[in-house]
This record gives sequence, C-alpha cells and structure tokens, in this order.
Amino acid sequence: MVAACLKYRATVGQGDSRQGDASLAWLNQFMKTDQAGDDAIRAGGEFLVYLLMPADVSHELSVRFHVTRRLKNGQIGKGRQTDMHNLAESYLSPAYASEIDRQIGRLIKLQDTPFWNNRDYTLKGETGFLALSKMLQSGRCFWQDTRRPALQAGAPRTLQLDWQEAGRGSRRLRLKLDIPALLLNTLPVLYLDQEAGTLGPVEGADFNEKQWEMLLAAPLVPADVLPDFSQQLLLKGTHCPLPPPLEIETLEIRDQPPLHLLYLYSERDSELPFPEHRIRLRYAYDGHETRVLPDDAVHKQLSGNRLITVHRDKAAEKDTQQRLFDAGFHAYLDEQQGDMIFGHDEQTDQLGVVSCWQHFLEEILPDLQAEGWQVEHDADFQMQFVAIDNWDVDIEADNDWFDLRFDLDIEGRKLPLLPFITELLTSYEPNSLQEPSTCHWETASI
Repeated sequence: MVAACLKYRATVGQGDSRQGDASLAWLNQFMKTDQAGDDAIRAGGEFLVYLLMPADVSHELSVRFHVTRRLKNGQIGKGRQTDMHNLAESYLSPAYASEIDRQIGRLIKLQDTPFWNNRDYTLKGETGFLALSKMLQSGRCFWQDTRRPALQAGAPRTLQLDWQEAGRGSRRLRLKLDIPALLLNTLPVLYLDQEAGTLGPVEGADFNEKQWEMLLAAPLVPADVLPDFSQQLLLKGTHCPLPPPLEIETLEIRDQPPLHLLYLYSERDSELPFPEHRIRLRYAYDGHETRVLPDDAVHKQLSGNRLITVHRDKAAEKDTQQRLFDAGFHAYLDEQQGDMIFGHDEQTDQLGVVSCWQHFLEEILPDLQAEGWQVEHDADFQMQFVAIDNWDVDIEADNDWFDLRFDLDIEGRKLPLLPFITELLTSYEPNSLQEPSTCHWETASI
C-alpha cells in the first residue's frame, strides 16, 4: 500500500512538471512574438533588408531589396541589391527569405509597377500600407541605407489642413502634421519621420483613396476664383473637413417652424382638352425659402455672399404634405428643381379632378390661409367656381327636325352648355358616375 501511494505521488509530480514546462514554454514563445522580426538577423547568415527611398512622385516611397548579413563589429553590412521575382513564391523563394518576406513580396506584386527588370518598387494605396506595415514588423526596414537604425513604429500624429498665400492673391492647400513629417500616399495614411526614424499612422485623414490622392495634388486656386470656390465648398461639402480658402459670412437657423408656401399654376398639354392644374410646395425658415429636395435634415443655400444653414423641422414638413394628400391630391417629385408637386394622375377622370379642386379651393384653402399658409396664384391659374344666374333654352324647328340650344348666364355672360358637359358625355358609364363629395386617390410621400 505504501509503495502504491509513493508511486502515485511521483506520477502526479511528473504530470505537474510536464504541464509547468509547457506553460512556461508558451509564455517564452509569446514574449518573443514582438521580436519576431529580429529572428532572421539573430539566426546568422544572409537576410533581407528593406531600404525606403523617395519615389519620383511626391508623397510616394519606393523600396529596394538588399541581401546582407551582420558584420563582425555587429553592424549590418551594405549587402547587394536584388530583385523579387521569386520572392513571392514559397517554392521558389531563396533561403534568406522568411515567411514575412514572402508576404511582403506578394503585396508588392499586387502593385501596378512593372515587376520584371525593376528593382525599385512603388508603395502606395492600400497595398502600400500593408507592405510598409509588414516591413516595419520585420524589424529590417531602413530609410535609404543601413547606417541608420531600423525604422520604429511612431505614435499617431494629427493632420492639419489650411491654405497659404501663393502670390497674386491666389491660395494653395497645405497639408501638414502637428509634428512635422512626410505624409505618404497610403490608405490608411501613414507618415515618415526621417529624423526620428519612425513610421506611424495619421489621424484626421478620413478620406478615400481617390480623395487623398487628389488632396496631395490639389491645384492652385486663383484669386478671382476664391469666392466661388469657397462658396461651393461650403455648399456641397457638407461632411468634408476641408476649410474654405476665404472666410464666408454664414447664418445658421435653428428651432424655427416652417412657413408653408403654396404656388398654384396650370400646365397645358396639346393632347389634352383641359389645362392641368398643379400645386408646388415649398417652405420658408426665418424668411429663407427652402425646397423639399434634397430631403436632408440640414439644408444649405447661398444668399448673395452669405451661406445659410437651415435645420429643418422634418415632422412639421411631413404634416404639411399629409394635409394635401388628405385633400385628395397625389404628389410627384421634381428632382431637377427640388420641388414636390401636387395634382392628379392620368387615371383620374376629369369630373373627379374638378370635384376635388372645388372642395380644395372653396373649403380647405381658406382654412390653410387662416392658419398662416402663404398662397400665390400664377396668372395662368384661372380655375374658379361661380354660380349660374339663369338658363336659356332656344328651340328652332325645321320640318321634322329641331335644334335645341342651352345657354348659361354666368356673371352677365352667355355661355353654351355643350362644352361643359362634353367630358361628362364622353366618360359617362351607367351606375359609375362619381358623387362630387367622394374622391380618393393613392398618395405617396417622401
């Protein structure tokens, strides 16, 4: 029994020892991961280094591949330049290439630069960012030569945009960092500080690849173009952090109810016997007219040399539209003019159109005006409803035939009845004639 207990204790101790050895080995390997880039140098023999060079294009870098080894004095030798046509392939890569070197080779291969017979490879865009990140991680990335220490990861720096005088009143966009360094054409944006020997990220450069490339090559803005350039930038660049080169007067309108603006007008179509009547809806905030489109909560517009920013009451605008829908109109959006237009579609018969317009003009519109809505009538909008003062009937007999004529006496003028009932006679179907008080159409809103 004693022997069995002693054997059990020895077995448990060996198990604990083996588990302890495994955990310590894991910890040792984990602590080395941030030094993995030095493995090729520490192992002895030849290894690759990456020499960053200024490219022919401003804000771009190129990279050269050098095969070298550590000298007896501990320094890294100059080595020899090599190309990378086999570096990207695992089964063809040379012995001095590590896995991270092959990853870098595959990224470089994705660049648009020619691959064969070219030993300077451009680094730009997204693939340039990834390749530079891998080079930095390898611990074998240098600025121009190996006499300087390898580049280190730098702390984030902040992008600053402003305009500087460029002679004759013109302005040029200036991109700089809070701590000066070379901005690179990568995405995300990186900087290179040659003096400090650091490569790091840039904050505040939230642009897409094309925008960043264009900002780095922004043209000179002549003096006579500055006002228009500044206005258009503020008007269209709602989410753009680019400041205007000229200071523009601005007015911001908040917490103001909209004034509803109705414009009644008519349109004539040669194929239709009657003009089509329309209502155009707009709003005014503190006296500044605002169109329905674009349907943004914040609307910007120019008034002379002043930029007006209106924070719209979208709920109140929606209620306005619904009032017109409830009156029996449907709406369409004039995207070119930015307006919402109310009227009737082609499927609505003329009698239904007339009935709804009469109800709107005689009963609804006066209430809206009493609430403060502003209503303007175009000169061509001549729809009105008047009472008939008298009827005249004229009968002319001729042998077995007779002519029957009805005339209406309207405000002292005699008008024939037949043109007024032509539409009724044309569209009449038994048991389907709509009552004047009932008119319902599908409506759509934004």
